[in-house]
Amino acid sequence: MPALFKCVEDLKQHQVVQHFSGRTGRAFDWEFIIEGETVRAAVDGPMAVNDADANPSLGLQGLGIVQVATYQVRKHLRSGALIEVLSSFPSPPMPISLVHQHGRSAAPKMRAFTRWITGLFDGDAELWR
Repeated sequence: MPALFKCVEDLKQHQVVQHFSGRTGRAFDWEFIIEGETVRAAVDGPMAVNDADANPSLGLQGLGIVQVATYQVRKHLRSGALIEVLSSFPSPPMPISLVHQHGRSAAPKMRAFTRWITGLFDGDAELWR
């Protein structure tokens, strides 16, 4: 399938769903990796959400282009319900933190969970996007 979008600027001609900060009320810029550098693009659209689950839902309903983590929409990409429109310009990896008490007092269940989740993410590079 040929690329639907040739550059990030093509987004300006389409309806997008913005994601905004619940704390500041400001819409987040979309980020892309272009020629090895992270580039931020301000997007504008009539719809804005501050719930990560709402973004893919609105995309599935055809209400706009969304920028979401791959793990949220993997099954929809595979089924063809959603398509990736800027595959040449991926978003940068998302930082993920697991915070717990360190040392001997860390519960065995927490250590087991930490090993499991680390292995899960190490084994699937798509989860970082």
